Amino acid sequence: MKEKRKIGSTSYSILYLISEELMKVGNSFILESNFGKQAIPVLENLISKYKYNSLTIRFNCETQTLHKRFLKREQSEERHMGLVANGVFDKIEDFKKTIDLANEFKISSNEIIVDTTDFNHIDINKLIEKIEEKLS
Repeated sequence: MKEKRKIGSTSYSILYLISEELMKVGNSFILESNFGKQAIPVLENLISKYKYNSLTIRFNCETQTLHKRFLKREQSEERHMGLVANGVFDKIEDFKKTIDLANEFKISSNEIIVDTTDFNHIDINKLIEKIEEKLS
């Protein structure tokens, strides 16, 4: 687990470094991660420094549904060994604590929340319109 944390920390450092390089030259880009609150000051600093317009798209889901999806993916043969949680989130209570921490991430009021509990209820065209509206 210690090695996983070190790799995770290094990965975020690289993500922030590449983000800054993209901002320096004015490129638009997407960052995707399960960001926690520790990412807030780093990202806010970059956004402020380079005067970027940011948008957070938060994908939420009913906890039990999300937990079932997680366990299914966790047990898949396609799951990369570096991402396997080794039973850490088998109990829904432990899983929920992590979800609650992820929900603390907020870097601006420019946010769209998408409920993914039932994918059939997501209107992709409407979502794209919201994104374009928020970024214009």
